[in-house]
Amino acid sequence: CTQVDFTSSRTEPGSDLGLDVEGCRNLEESLQKFVAPETMDGENKYDAGDKYGKQDAVMWRNLASPPKVLMIHLKRFSFDYATMSRSKVTSELDFPFSLDLSQYCDGNDTKCYHLYSVVIHKGSVESGHYFTYIRPNIKSYFESGETADKKWFQFNDENVRSCGEEEVLRVGKTGAYMLCYVADDSLTEVLGAGDEGSNDKREELPEEWETFYKDEQSMGKKRKSAGHRPVDLEIVFFNDMDINAHFADLSIKTTSRGDGISDEVSLDFFKDSCTQKVKRGLNCARLIAMASEILRLPAHNIVIWSCRIHEGIDHST
Repeated sequence: CTQVDFTSSRTEPGSDLGLDVEGCRNLEESLQKFVAPETMDGENKYDAGDKYGKQDAVMWRNLASPPKVLMIHLKRFSFDYATMSRSKVTSELDFPFSLDLSQYCDGNDTKCYHLYSVVIHKGSVESGHYFTYIRPNIKSYFESGETADKKWFQFNDENVRSCGEEEVLRVGKTGAYMLCYVADDSLTEVLGAGDEGSNDKREELPEEWETFYKDEQSMGKKRKSAGHRPVDLEIVFFNDMDINAHFADLSIKTTSRGDGISDEVSLDFFKDSCTQKVKRGLNCARLIAMASEILRLPAHNIVIWSCRIHEGIDHST
């Protein structure tokens, strides 16, 4: 408290360190913002108990016990209480491969960290995809110069490939969501000794892991093959007069919505349908272009409707 002799503190355990991205150019600025003193006054005065009551105060934070593995959560998602909507923060944020937290620690602790992995989020606030960059070779953390093994690996679902640190920094600048740092004095404990030739002496995987791995490989090949196979897409072409004539029949139950028409419809209405073979993943623009060519109509005169025939409905009436 700034006006009375009163100080309080508490230790809050946590599994990660949440840092702001918005308004910060790099991780150093995010850390500075995290520990920056916060003035508590006005309606936000600090409650100093029965003796002093509400008081003007200054609050600050630091790291009481630096961990062996530091998980940093970058706040890429925010909520606007004015509009009651969520948004994704895509601001650029640089982060280092080596991080010294000494100035942010309580007391005289010296903690230097090395970047081990980066979790990337690609997409919007509504949906997206996560993948990870990892530097698994422990020797690379102790070597320097041109001979150092700076190889990283990208783990993206079942796909794994090697890459350089330049890619990690470039992609992570706008997409990094989690940063994993390992303390310098805990590298061997956390990552293992990395004995010479250990790559040739690995124990065999448990049988259930081998089975799972083979099944995943098989499924991946099937999905990849299916993605390139053409599919039959049934396209029904009709004009406004067809729609008016069809739905003028009051015996047919219809519900009109902004995204299409849900109805109990006679299959005779689709007797002049046209079947086309198209590739999977055909987007609306290409579908409209194809329909425009078949119907010989301008693309802006064509609207796509998604119609589903529900099971259990008698379509013969």
